Amino acid sequence: MKLEFHCWKCPKDAPGRRITAAFSEQGYYSFRCAHGHVHDIVTGTMLFELLAETGMQAIVDGYFRDAIASFMASYERTLQFYIDVVSRAKDIDPATADATWKHVSSQSERQLGMYIGLYQLENNAVPPLLAQKHVNLRNRVVHQGYLPSEEDAVLFAQAVVDLLQPLLNGLMQRYTAQIESFIAAQTAKGATAASAAQRTHNVFFEFLLRFDTEADDWNRPPADIRAELKARRDLPSKG
Repeated sequence: MKLEFHCWKCPKDAPGRRITAAFSEQGYYSFRCAHGHVHDIVTGTMLFELLAETGMQAIVDGYFRDAIASFMASYERTLQFYIDVVSRAKDIDPATADATWKHVSSQSERQLGMYIGLYQLENNAVPPLLAQKHVNLRNRVVHQGYLPSEEDAVLFAQAVVDLLQPLLNGLMQRYTAQIESFIAAQTAKGATAASAAQRTHNVFFEFLLRFDTEADDWNRPPADIRAELKARRDLPSKG
């Protein structure tokens, strides 16, 4: 799956100013455009954002099993992010938080239970969870070799973003400082990876999951997967 950049040193209509690069968990990208301009880019993108984006791209390209796996991974990593943010807000020692996470890191059911309990304590409410029918679909795909249709993938993706976007909206309203520190840490990770570069530029993308602490509106609606799919498939080929 690819992330698209445009060389800002080239004229807007210049062929070859568009560059694609494979997603990097570290958030660091280095590339040279067709005209020789070198760029070292650092992003503050969270892993769950990248996973949802790879899932969307997989639907566009017709890889529906990959799409469901990516959206499920985005769901699980968002729940982990919720746990991390709330733990930081409660002044849990990072070493303690890391040690606790090791007890659940290898089992998604344990991670889910940790999220459920924490959400209830924090909000005095039943946590939003992916419906069992969608969990069953994911299990059929991953464990039973089921080949999902495009409709399966679209409905699964919509269910995930319908759940995650409101959860992220609430986090951004309540834990802005903690989230900003996470973004800063992610950017620092990318900067460390780019240490050999003389100069890096910070770049921010708006992906399928709208996640931006500086946005004017923290009540953004979930993306419409069908509309997004149509828009992306209708995009003309770029040079």
